[in-house]
Amino acid sequence: MIRPEDLNLPSNPEPAPVAHPPLDATGNLSLDGVIRRHVQYVLDLNHGNKLRTSRDLAISRSTLYRILGDQAILAQ
Repeated sequence: MIRPEDLNLPSNPEPAPVAHPPLDATGNLSLDGVIRRHVQYVLDLNHGNKLRTSRDLAISRSTLYRILGDQAILAQ
């Protein structure tokens, strides 16, 4: 039987820091910015592998490229 003390886990783990959502120039939340930031986060987790990132996000590679490009995401 494995007990918690056998795993050498911290007794009070600190919560992960919460990233603030991106704001547009007027100080409002931008849905395009939130989407772009999340896609970039997943891309970073995959060490820049766009195929794996598109699979993890369940989107096509062309959608991934569109999101990472300069086009507005929701305009499509």
